[in-house]
Amino acid sequence: MNILLLVAALLIILAGAEAFTNALEHLGDRLGISEGVTGSIFAAVGTALPETMVPVVAVFAATSGQAVHLGEEVGVGAILGAPMMLSTLTLFMMALFVSPQRGWRGALNPEPTGLRRDLGWFLIAFGLALRHFKWVA
Repeated sequence: MNILLLVAALLIILAGAEAFTNALEHLGDRLGISEGVTGSIFAAVGTALPETMVPVVAVFAATSGQAVHLGEEVGVGAILGAPMMLSTLTLFMMALFVSPQRGWRGALNPEPTGLRRDLGWFLIAFGLALRHFKWVA
């Protein structure tokens, strides 16, 4: 039964994605907007909207009389959970596709200037966010 439900959910998601893409193409055509603008603005906003709504719901749950820590937990989980899941999945897929060519024992040599720049910005932003985080014992 669970496998059937999973397959049905996957088919519903695929049908929704197809309908969403076609609707955006028609909207861009009716508004006289180029395909590049339609894809980069409307599609980006539409696909990011579900991830954006989780922290918004957490904020409203915290202000509607629910326990305050519930909203904080949902917000922090949504903000930290999605990037962690995506990075884990991305690293796994990169290793999976690169391993036949390089093997499992090849050295990883990242480009140092881009890595240093990206990690520097991340550490600054993370430090600012951590400064405002209330530690719960």
